[in-house]
Formats: sequence, C-alpha cells, structure tokens
Amino acid sequence: MKPPPPPPPPPKVEKPPEPEQTLEEPEPEPEPEEIPDVADEAPPGDLGLDAEGTAGSDSFGLAAHKGGKGLFGGGGSPFSWYGKMASKDIQAILSENEDLRRKDYSTVIKLWVEADGSIKRFEMARGSNDAQIDSLIEKLISKYRKINEPPPPGMEQPIKLKITSRI
Repeated sequence: MKPPPPPPPPPKVEKPPEPEQTLEEPEPEPEPEEIPDVADEAPPGDLGLDAEGTAGSDSFGLAAHKGGKGLFGGGGSPFSWYGKMASKDIQAILSENEDLRRKDYSTVIKLWVEADGSIKRFEMARGSNDAQIDSLIEKLISKYRKINEPPPPGMEQPIKLKITSRI
C-alpha cells in the first residue's frame, strides 16, 4: 500500500496593508488673560433697577427704584479682603526667596495685627511637614513688619492665612 499523497500547500493569504497612523497634534491652549485686581467696594444696598418703581417686585427679589446702583461687584467682607491682602503680601515676600520659590509647600499662619497694621506676632498653626521649609518661612515672615492698611474695625484676632507655593 502506498501512503496518501501530502496535503496541498495552504493558499497564500496576502496581508492587507496596515492603515497609516496619523498623530493628531493637540492645538495649544491659549493662555488665560490675567484679570486685573479690582479693589473691593463697600457692600451694595438692595438689588434694584434704575427705573421708575411700580407696585411690588418680581420673583427675583428685584425692586425698581431710582439710584443707578450696580447689580454686580462689591459685597465682599472687609475681613476677607484684609486677609487676602495680608496673604498676598506674605506670598510676595516668600516668592522672592530663591530656595523657597522652587519648593512645594502649604502652611497655615496665624497673625496678630495692631490697630495701625503692624504685626504684633505670628505663629505657624500648621507646618509644611518639612522643618527646613518651615524655619525658612518663619525667618522670612519675621521680617514682615506691617500690613499696608490697618485692619477693619472689629476684626477678630488672630488672622489665619493659608500660604501655598505656586510651582
């Protein structure tokens, strides 16, 4: 007996050409425009429209009255404004230091301020978990003698400020 003939060779299958891979380059995001700091104004009075008044008000709580008062802006707490101003001053002092500028940290500072804006004392309420950074921050803040403005009347002491690096 004869062995069976060998099986026929499998048909040659050509691979389809691989699709070209195109890399889509993301468009660069435009840099956000810096919004200039606007000084906080005194809190506004009642919301209103600059028109002749009619009976009642609308469902939004707007009452028509003369006066031309703006509906937007102002209304910020003078305590919040003062804390932000002090925080901004301290942040500027810390960012001038070359060693501290390149560090990542977050800390909470307590400030006691005299009626004329001079710093009575300060303490670190929460450190950055790095003793070297903490001592450098304390050294730099100890040079901060006076806030540009006196604190608003009735401001509670101490003023707590959260200071965070901007890497």
